[in-house]
Amino acid sequence: MTEGVTRKRCGFIIDGPAAREGVEVFNKEGKKVGVVSSGTHSPCLKKSIGQAYIETQYSKVGTQLVVNLRGKPMPLVLSKMPFVPTKYYKKQ
Repeated sequence: MTEGVTRKRCGFIIDGPAAREGVEVFNKEGKKVGVVSSGTHSPCLKKSIGQAYIETQYSKVGTQLVVNLRGKPMPLVLSKMPFVPTKYYKKQ
């Protein structure tokens, strides 16, 4: 039995259509490294965003990966969450 964390939940931004639940995520060499858990269009960012479970060695913010959407490879970039910073006052 393997010990430790093997996958990490990561946010991503993609230019193009949203990657929906169940879409597989690949590295540049074509190896499957994760799966999308949710995705939608962000009206604030005017781009598609989502979350995916990615193997830990590929989960660094800024990593470029690929998803196959409707038969076309689409690049995505892992991003910090939340995607839009909050602007409310938080008393310390």
